[in-house]
Parts: sequence; C-alpha cells; structure tokens
Amino acid sequence: MAEFPAAMDLLALGYPRTPRSFWEAGRRRLQAVPPNQADQPLGMFLEHEGRRRGLVLGFSGKSAEGQHNRNLSSWFIDPSARVHALWMARELCPDACATAFTLLTPVRAVRRLFRHVPFRAVSHQAVVVWTPKVAMRARPGVRLLGRAATVEAVRDPWTRRALEDHGRLGCLVCGIEVGGSVVPLVFRARRRVRLLPVAELIYTPSVAAVVEHAGNIGRYLLQRGWPCMEFEAAEDEELPFPCTRLFRRRFARGPYTRHGIDHLYSELVYLGVD
Repeated sequence: MAEFPAAMDLLALGYPRTPRSFWEAGRRRLQAVPPNQADQPLGMFLEHEGRRRGLVLGFSGKSAEGQHNRNLSSWFIDPSARVHALWMARELCPDACATAFTLLTPVRAVRRLFRHVPFRAVSHQAVVVWTPKVAMRARPGVRLLGRAATVEAVRDPWTRRALEDHGRLGCLVCGIEVGGSVVPLVFRARRRVRLLPVAELIYTPSVAAVVEHAGNIGRYLLQRGWPCMEFEAAEDEELPFPCTRLFRRRFARGPYTRHGIDHLYSELVYLGVD
C-alpha cells in the first residue's frame, strides 16, 4: 500500500482520461477492507534504465477449498519499455502454480500480449434480466436469505470472511436456500448506460442454481429496488426465461472453475470498473 502513490503517478500517465480521484477511491476501499490474501503484493512495477516504466495491479483472494485467485488489472507500460512486456507477463503468470489468474476487463493490446501466456475464455456473454419479468417465475419452497443468515449457513471459513468483507464493501450478500442447503450470492451495484441500476452477480459457486431459481432471485432483488440482474454464462447456456445477451469475455489461467463465478476481491469491487 505504501507504493500506491507511485503507482497512481504511472496510472495517471497510462490512463489520462481517468481522474486521480478514481484511483484514490480504490485505494480507500483497499485500506478499509484489504483482500484476504493481504500478504500478496498489490501489483508489480517494471523498471527500465533505473526508472519505473510500467506496472500492473494484482488483487489476490482466497476462496473455498483453498483456491487462490489473482486478478490482474490496469496494465500500463511506457512505450520506451514495451519490448519487456512479454517478460513481465510471464513473470506475473508462471506456468506451474496453484493460482487462478484472471483478466476481467483487458483491452485489446493486453489480450494480444497474453496470447503468449495462454489464457482461456471463461465466459462469453453477460445475461441481463429484467427482474419484474423473471419474478413471475418464482418457485414455491425456495427462500432467499439475507446477509447474516447466509454467512451463518456457510461452513467454509474463507468463504464466510469473503462474504462479510464484501458486505462491508457495499455489495449485496444473500443466499438461496433449497432443500436445507444454501448457495451464497454476492452482487455489486453498477449502472448500464450510466442510468439503469443493475445488480451484477460477482460470486456464486453454482451458475446452474442461479438459472434454476432466477425467478426467486429476481423477486428478491425487485423488492430491494433493483430493476435488472446481470450474471455471466457460457456461450451455449440455455436459459428458460426472457433475457438480453451481451457479448463479453473474461479470461483465466490456471485452476479456474467454469461452474461458478468468483470475482471476489477483484477490480470489479475495488475499482468499480465495468
């Protein structure tokens, strides 16, 4: 965290249209609720000819079953040092490790660079659902639990801490209770076209459970003032309700599961990027 002022100087150079207050807000969130892998560095500088010429931010988190995730974000290298970009990418993502690396909002140049450090697409579309429409499909016998009850129902200590942390970060934490088991959900608030409030799902161990009980989730969100719900799905996912499908790609390397969504402790939360 002590290096963050130097990082902001480079970020201001690499992202001149982004106000410094944007990075300051991210810093404040990191200080208030650090990632649960706080011993990991928050990124890497690239030094060339005695000067810092580039950086990438890295947000690390640990989820259930000991899974380590590292989200790479806000990549910038000065043109004078871009010959070293591939070396930096390989240093960031070693071939043999137990960490799942993610690129959630990579620009085209970064996607081209990471072809040499192979990432695979983990989602192909963003599904946007109008909650008033899907709420009519709510099933009997399914309950949505609030944050406290969901945290209490989760047994894994890392997941429990993550749910508590993201509640403190302003996310909506809830859970689907079906047949005595609880599937936790974490939504972040965002806006589409700068106007439409959307609850975007950033964590669930089971996308299938979200699809199956979308009506109940939609009703829960609608009651709390959310007209839209958004979540990621595979390109060939068949959805039994009306929705809008938007093109989006997230990329991962390492042991990243496709059965759920796990963007906890990521740039989506700390920086609020779209």
